[in-house]
Amino acid sequence: SSGINAEYGALGKVAVNTTLCATASAIAVAVLSVYREKRIEPYSVVNGICTGLAGSSAGCATMTTEGALVTGLLCGAVYFLLSSILCSAGVDDVTDVWPIHFGGGMVGMLSAAFFTTQSFYKIAVLDSGDATPCGALYVCDGLGWRLFVANLVFLIAVSAWSFVAGLALFLPLKVMSLLRVDKLTEDAGLDFMADKGAVPLKRF
Repeated sequence: SSGINAEYGALGKVAVNTTLCATASAIAVAVLSVYREKRIEPYSVVNGICTGLAGSSAGCATMTTEGALVTGLLCGAVYFLLSSILCSAGVDDVTDVWPIHFGGGMVGMLSAAFFTTQSFYKIAVLDSGDATPCGALYVCDGLGWRLFVANLVFLIAVSAWSFVAGLALFLPLKVMSLLRVDKLTEDAGLDFMADKGAVPLKRF
C-alpha cells in the first residue's frame, strides 16, 4: 500500500515539475523578449515551453518543485541566448532545434545533478540505501558531487557522439551540394519562405 502511494506521489511530482519547468521557461523567454525586443514574440515563447519540457526530462521525478522552477527559468534564458547566437551568426535553424534540445537538455541534465533529493531518487529510480545519490546541493554522505560528475561526463559524451554522427551525416550531403537550398530562400530564411513571413527575419 505504501509502495503504491509512493509511486502515485512520484507520478504527481513528474506532472507538477514538468508543467512548472515548461511554464517558468516560457515566462523567462517572454520577459527577455520584452526587455530585448520591446515585445513578446509568440514563436519564441512557444519554443521556450518546448525548451522547458526538454529541460524537465532529466530530473522531473527526482528534483524538488523549487528545483524545477529554477531549471525552467534557466532553460528559458539559455534558449534565448543560444537562439540569439544563431541569429547573429546567420544560421538558419528553422525551428530552433539546437537551442531547444541541446540548450534544454544541457540545463536539465546539470540541474538534476544539483536539485535531486535522495528520498525522491529512491522512489523514482533506485533505492540503494545510504549509497543512493543526491544532488550537489544536498548532503548524502558526499555522494552529491558524484551525481554531478556522472551527469557532466554523460553530457560531454552525448554531445561528442552527436557532433561526430552529425558530421558523418551532413558532410557528405554538403560535398554533394544537397545540404543547402537556393540563395534566395537561404537569405530570406526557410521559415520565412515556408510560412510567408509568419516568423520575423531578424529578431535583433
